[in-house]
Amino acid sequence: MKLKLLKKLILSVLLVASPGCSFASLIVNGGFEDAPDPDSGNYPKPKDFGGTVYYANSVPVGPLKGWTFGYDGTLDNTYGTAEVEWYSDAFKKSWNAAPASGQFAVQLNSDAFRGRIYAQPSLTQNLTVGQTYTLTFDLAPEAGVLTPSAVSAVVTIDGIEHAFSVPASSSPTSTWTHESMSFVATSQTPSIRFYDGTYRPDVNSNFGNNINLDNVALVPEPSPMWAVAFLGLAVVIWHVRSPERSPC
Repeated sequence: MKLKLLKKLILSVLLVASPGCSFASLIVNGGFEDAPDPDSGNYPKPKDFGGTVYYANSVPVGPLKGWTFGYDGTLDNTYGTAEVEWYSDAFKKSWNAAPASGQFAVQLNSDAFRGRIYAQPSLTQNLTVGQTYTLTFDLAPEAGVLTPSAVSAVVTIDGIEHAFSVPASSSPTSTWTHESMSFVATSQTPSIRFYDGTYRPDVNSNFGNNINLDNVALVPEPSPMWAVAFLGLAVVIWHVRSPERSPC
């Protein structure tokens, strides 16, 4: 009986302590695979170039399949437009990179000089304040843009900015870059936003070189519990292996 109990306790300790524990992502529709119907009426401009791109080009838009899209800055048509392109591998414009995985991805298309567009995901559940989380995502620049300079993306968590840079592409295809960052949750429902470019001041750093986004995931980091776990395991083993003692 004691041996069975020992096996169960050892298994429980290893499950708790293992740093390889996997967690389901807390981001709703992080791969954009639950794509909206281009004829659903969500888009003022549902089709373009023969139906090759799904658009949500009137911002803010959302929540739409787990995502809200918005625009920060002054939209001056003299300097271009701002739109979101929710596209597939089969239906995309020439400057959309093929999705990093699956069928769909999103491009944040801030052609306006005086602002930038953002994508904000929703969460499947509240975060634990004080817990460390890892946010991962894939970025790609526009394909076929003849600008050799790097293209920037900014992730904000409750307004705190984290900048990422990917090489601009001058070829017909774009290479995806896998990015990762960690943060400590200071609120249960933090605002996480992916921005197309920096905005300092009144100028979008990308201005026509837009960012493709795919495979967004958020998971808690495992706690370093090995020492505590093995101490508990040692106590359990000592207790199970100890002979019965007389109450005298």
